[in-house]
Amino acid sequence: MLAEVAEVADVEAEEEPAYDLARAVADYLRTRRVAPCTLAEDAVLVDIHAPLTLAALDEDLNVEPLLELEPGRSILGNPGSASRPHLDQAAVLLASEFGRDLTQHCSLAIWDVHPPYAGIAYRSRHDLNEWCWAVYDRNQVDFAEAVPLVPEDPYHSAAVRAAADLWGLPLNRWTT
Repeated sequence: MLAEVAEVADVEAEEEPAYDLARAVADYLRTRRVAPCTLAEDAVLVDIHAPLTLAALDEDLNVEPLLELEPGRSILGNPGSASRPHLDQAAVLLASEFGRDLTQHCSLAIWDVHPPYAGIAYRSRHDLNEWCWAVYDRNQVDFAEAVPLVPEDPYHSAAVRAAADLWGLPLNRWTT
């Protein structure tokens, strides 16, 4: 057994190729597909950042208890205060477990109390110019045919470039 181990130890290991982040990004993007979608004409999405929406959700029974509890007070800046913090745009943009819980409770409040709404519209935490939508499953969503994500399409290119710039990802192999 020792002789066999010695033979293995003498074999030169192949050097692993250097990790090429640009190639990995390009390979990943080549697997992505995009498709426009449509909702019914009468479908309405609630802007979760609108001041009147925030004011109504601030007192909703699905949301208000999270603001009352200590995690909400300390995260939103009122630790030890007799008054609880209020729901605002900064709170719904939090990128944390509490932030996700808070926005899920806001969405649940809209689902429970306002059945005619199709879902919520919210700004991306990563880019405030990008809008996202959470559409409730009680709505019909129709998707067009999915097409590959390609750098020649100006919409694809702009969206991918914004994400790549944010995270410092190289796109040189995707665009060639």
